[in-house]
Amino acid sequence: MTIVDIEEYNAFGPWIGDVRTPEDVPRVFRTHDFDPASAALAIKIPRNIARRDARPGMDLFDRLLIVDDRAFTVLTRAEGTFTTASLPISAIAAFEDSVDLLDGRLIIRSADAAIEIAYNGSSHSSIQRLIDVLRPPRLPTPAATGPASGAPAGWRLHNHCNRRRWWR
Repeated sequence: MTIVDIEEYNAFGPWIGDVRTPEDVPRVFRTHDFDPASAALAIKIPRNIARRDARPGMDLFDRLLIVDDRAFTVLTRAEGTFTTASLPISAIAAFEDSVDLLDGRLIIRSADAAIEIAYNGSSHSSIQRLIDVLRPPRLPTPAATGPASGAPAGWRLHNHCNRRRWWR
């Protein structure tokens, strides 16, 4: 156990954390070749465990989400190692984001794949920031209603019962 592990444990909670330095990268994902300073956005999704059940040295984060200028990459914890899924930014076709009390769910879709991310709804602002970084710059903000005026051809926003869907 290192000082970084203890600092990670001390900061652990249900909220999503920013990854700005190599020390911010959760231990399980440190072997991935990734420079936080070069990412447009990098955030870590905590495990869904009670703080009282967490211990220093545990893998406390389930996912690391990385956005760079070419791709959206998701590293997912899997028994001492991790799996990697990636979507080119240009292939992203839709976002579904919903929050029901503290149960948050984000689905990012391309024509060929979908990446589903569960998160604590208390961190919805971090997920909204992720969507804002991934969404093409000309798309209107989620506050827009009806047809997406000024959006790239074919993109639409659908708001219904705390669920927002962008698609093209």
